[in-house]
Amino acid sequence: MRHSIAWLSLRSGFHAPASLALLAAALILFASLKTTHQTALEQLAQLIRSTEQLQEKLRDFRNEENQLRAGADAYAAMTARGLFEPEHRQDWTRQLNAAAQALKLPPPEISLSPQTELERLKGPDALRLMRSVMTVELTLMHEQDLLNILARLSSIHGALLSPRNCRMDRGESGRLPSPYTLRARCELDWLTLSRPVPGERQ
Repeated sequence: MRHSIAWLSLRSGFHAPASLALLAAALILFASLKTTHQTALEQLAQLIRSTEQLQEKLRDFRNEENQLRAGADAYAAMTARGLFEPEHRQDWTRQLNAAAQALKLPPPEISLSPQTELERLKGPDALRLMRSVMTVELTLMHEQDLLNILARLSSIHGALLSPRNCRMDRGESGRLPSPYTLRARCELDWLTLSRPVPGERQ
């Protein structure tokens, strides 16, 4: 019996340090796993933030791409319309006379002011918006004639037509040949675009 107690004491004393070592190793492993888990979570969060930033940059790029594409389409449309070409003054006058003739109206009285710069966009690739003012005096049968002429002029190649003002009045009896009853006087802006001249100061 005395030998059994001594053996149990010896056995118990022999395993205590091993148990403590095993427990310490388990704690170290747990702490290590916890640290690794926390690091993994932080890396995952960083990856998510990086992905969101990348998606935001991609959206910005697509927006800029759409804006560039829209700008390129608008530029192509303006070029096709002839807005970058020199003024076609004789052609404008000819087409205005043709519009009046098509409506069986007398030839209009036309004058054109010198071309001036209306607006300039800032930047190295600035375009200049140019304007020439056309003054037109027309003899009409009725108000619709004026609208018809302006509608015809709005499709002229090489310029955009912007009516500034029009004034109509009824001619005095005997002063207008039959069947004409109205006189109209209009000021029309003929708008074109001019590319910057190389070396020109903005």
